[in-house]
Amino acid sequence: MKTILMSFKPHIYDRLSTGDKIFEYRRQYSDEPTLVYMYVSSPLMKIKGRLDLGKRIDIKKWKEEYADNAEVQKRIDKYMTNYKYAMPVLFFQETTSISLRQLQKDFDKFVVPQSYYYLDNYAELLSYITKNIEVVGNKKMNDFTYALPNHICLQY
Repeated sequence: MKTILMSFKPHIYDRLSTGDKIFEYRRQYSDEPTLVYMYVSSPLMKIKGRLDLGKRIDIKKWKEEYADNAEVQKRIDKYMTNYKYAMPVLFFQETTSISLRQLQKDFDKFVVPQSYYYLDNYAELLSYITKNIEVVGNKKMNDFTYALPNHICLQY
């Protein structure tokens, strides 16, 4: 399993934390499950939270699978202009936080990911994050029993 640092806007973080958003969409993504440390952008500007993302799904497969559902087709078409893959959010875990200021103080070359980057390539940063982040509360597991097609390509 790969470990990454991924950027999220605060309103997306909120949707992920409540379980309202159960798929994450990206143009490019690893073809294996990943543990994600969440960097939440301005105004929070901190690492706060973890996700476990399942194996990616090519959105084109949904287009074929739901060919008879006009509403889902419309949503998929809109998403396909910006995204290629959907990853199921298996769980969300709230954590303590590390501020951008602290990250830049401790790692003078720290750069906030525009989308994401693999922490496996930055052993020192990964070690720092795992030592300075503590889980808070229980994991919030997502139930995909009724997820499809209702949660496909929803706007947030």
